[in-house]
Amino acid sequence: MHHPQNLLIPRDGIRTEEGPKSYDEVVADLARSVGGLLGDDARANALLGAVVNPDVKARLEAAAGLGRSPLPHGRSSTRNSRTRPSGRP
Repeated sequence: MHHPQNLLIPRDGIRTEEGPKSYDEVVADLARSVGGLLGDDARANALLGAVVNPDVKARLEAAAGLGRSPLPHGRSSTRNSRTRPSGRP
C-alpha cells in the first residue's frame, strides 16, 4: 500500500485549539518537530530509510533546486547516505 508523504498546508494557514496559525507558523512548527525526531542519526535512519540506488539519489539532489526546505541545512535524507547497486543487499 502506498502512503502519500506530502503535506498540503493551506496558504492561509490552519485553525488550532490555540487559535489560527499562519502558513509560516505551521511550517516552522513542523520543521522543529521533524528536526527533533531526526536529532539522533540512528533514529533518523530508521525513520527515513535509506537511498536504494544512485538514480534515487540523483532525483533527490535534483529536487533540492525545486523549492525551499523548512528543515535546517544538513538535515536531509541524503546526508551521509550511501548507495548500492539495485538487487544487492
